[in-house]
Amino acid sequence: MRNKSITFKLFAITSAFFIFFLMVTAVAQTLFFERFYIYQKVNRLEKSIEDFANLYEGRPWDQKTIVKNINKFIDQNNAQVAILNERGAPKYVHAFDIVVENAEKERITIPLNNIMMMEVFQELNVTVGSDVKLEGIFTGEKYGTFYPFRIQMKGSPWLSLNQLTPAVNKFKIISIPKTAEFAIQAQPGKIAVQKGDIPFEVAGSKEAQVIQINMENIEGKIVEVNLPERRDNMAPYKEDMFWSAVDQWFWVANGENFAFKDDEVIRYPYKNPMNGIDNVVLVKPIIEDGRLREMIFTMTSLQPVGEAAGVMKDYYIYLFLLAGLLIMALSYIYSKMVAKPLIQINNAAVKMANLDFSVTCDSTSTDEIGSLANSLNSLSKNLSRSMADLQTTNEKLKVEIEKERSLEKMRKEFVSSVSHELKTPLGIMKGYAEGLKDGIAEEKKEYYLEVILDEIGKMDVLVLDMLELSKLESKAYQLKKQNFSIHSLIDEVAHRFIQQVQKKGLRLKHIYEEDECWCYGDMWRIEQVIVNLLSNAIRHAPVEGNIHIYIKTREDQVVIGIENEGQPIPEEKMDRIWDRFYRLEEARGRQSGGTGLGLAIVKNILELHGSEYGVRNTDMGVEFFFTLAKGIEA
Repeated sequence: MRNKSITFKLFAITSAFFIFFLMVTAVAQTLFFERFYIYQKVNRLEKSIEDFANLYEGRPWDQKTIVKNINKFIDQNNAQVAILNERGAPKYVHAFDIVVENAEKERITIPLNNIMMMEVFQELNVTVGSDVKLEGIFTGEKYGTFYPFRIQMKGSPWLSLNQLTPAVNKFKIISIPKTAEFAIQAQPGKIAVQKGDIPFEVAGSKEAQVIQINMENIEGKIVEVNLPERRDNMAPYKEDMFWSAVDQWFWVANGENFAFKDDEVIRYPYKNPMNGIDNVVLVKPIIEDGRLREMIFTMTSLQPVGEAAGVMKDYYIYLFLLAGLLIMALSYIYSKMVAKPLIQINNAAVKMANLDFSVTCDSTSTDEIGSLANSLNSLSKNLSRSMADLQTTNEKLKVEIEKERSLEKMRKEFVSSVSHELKTPLGIMKGYAEGLKDGIAEEKKEYYLEVILDEIGKMDVLVLDMLELSKLESKAYQLKKQNFSIHSLIDEVAHRFIQQVQKKGLRLKHIYEEDECWCYGDMWRIEQVIVNLLSNAIRHAPVEGNIHIYIKTREDQVVIGIENEGQPIPEEKMDRIWDRFYRLEEARGRQSGGTGLGLAIVKNILELHGSEYGVRNTDMGVEFFFTLAKGIEA
């Protein structure tokens, strides 16, 4: 790689830029990440405690609501929190619990503070609606508060002696006999507890009194869960650290040099003397009438960010070495990829400058470099090829012009047809309206109004058919295909025309190869096809004539045909009957109520289905037919 080549320059610039960027990122994170994280975390916690204090002061919360909002604060901020009175004693603290509803629809509160064996508890997956079995004891009235010894859900049960101690004044557990499932013993002179009738001797105390407590069993569904998403916030060691910080705060707040500055948040670092974990404590005083009424006390650990920052310093050494090698390798590949087509283009341009147009640039890229190569290649094309391209373009232009002319002709014919179709009913309506205006005989008014309304109805049908046809011809209509019985559909449609059939004395005959046949398609649109074809057959059949409806089956298709007696269609007009507004006999078409759009709508619906369709003259008269895909019986 020559020093002056474009490949070397691209390689050097790219490598230097990315290595410099990586170094700046590594140094910045090593030096500032820990401080930035602590700054952001403390500021967000301070804002959260300010918001919490404003809500607490501004809203009349009851004790249950206060505890729920304390639990929510712990969950959202990953920080312990409590509300203290003016002497620093706890007033409101968190209360994690679940509520279980048994078979008798009685709701029982299960406190879950100071959870031991957290790993096993997390595996329970406590959620609303889950079935649960509990073993423990009630305090106070039955179905009040229940302290569990065992919680059984799916998987292994959770057991804890620690949860029983509130029920017996928080006695200390000091031993468990091998013959008993559990036992709780007090300090000398106080109460000890054991399960069942198994004797239990209080070690080291002759004054202790042993009593027996019968365990209660509860089964039901969890209807309410008041637990933090981060289950480790329920761990006893976190609560111990928190109250240790509260105790220290009591001595700090009562020192000689301490004084509140209005209601500003006080923050200070706190290192736990037992484990040396760094924490930050925030205290929000609540002042009322110039006196301290309460304090909102919160604490969060800074241990995770310190550990992460220390690991990151070692991590960045290896990351920098690996990333440096990767950047150099990728920079070299990148520079070769960019420079190679440029070198080829340069060599081709030199030859073209010497009037050698046989050379071409081999480039398959679609970017600016590929575009430049294609531009140079076009310069070497033969003049005859350019003329041939021009001729081809002219031919295409002629085709487009003819197409435009055809579309314009169709548009004019459509406007002319619509004008003609609307002109007749409008003329009739005008004549009868003028008669009403001129004051015709009273007995004719009703007739005139009926004629006008009849013509309005025809115009309404015409406009609706035109809109329907326009929607279908746009090819944007989405068919809603389904399996349906073609026999049932045809019978239903034929039943609608029973009055017209009886009025003309027609004989309607159904010819079905099978008792039941299923098709797959848009049932509502196929119904339109059958309605249009059947109404067309009724209009053109002579009085007391015959109409045959048949259904035939092929391997994967169903053929439906409607045949009526009547005059045959001239062969030269067979193709035109599918055009809109085309009628074999204009006068008879208007008199019979047709709009001239029915067969055009039929054509478009069947083409959307991909069906075969057509019309033919028969010995009996005229037959219209179409095909549909076979369906599956529902």
